[in-house]
Amino acid sequence: NVYTRDRTIVNAGIVHNYYISEMMLYKNNQFSQWANDWLCFGPHVYVDHMLTDKIALRIGTGPQFTYANGKKEKENVPVIWEHNLEVFTKFGLFAGLDWLSFTGLKDDLSSKMRFRRTDIKIGYRFTM
Repeated sequence: NVYTRDRTIVNAGIVHNYYISEMMLYKNNQFSQWANDWLCFGPHVYVDHMLTDKIALRIGTGPQFTYANGKKEKENVPVIWEHNLEVFTKFGLFAGLDWLSFTGLKDDLSSKMRFRRTDIKIGYRFTM
């Protein structure tokens, strides 16, 4: 914990993730599927804030820098931003959004490209 108050906690740390991506790129005068896998690490910051005694909100963000990939790509290497928004209860129920933004990719039509992926999650966490 980096910062704490009565109802707010700020956490900071390092994340490590593995992503598999597939996208359409325009290269050599044709569209083609471009797939790769990425090993990434980077800083991540979470803020947890209690809205009531039973419900809390979590917001997180951070860049992830790729350091390896399955196709040994050296030129078209993205920076992946991960963002999280979640509402959770003391009873274990939660709902949230995770979204990824791939930046720094290029093809023959654009000097800058950005791809996004959004996941909706609803669930229950077991605690022991």
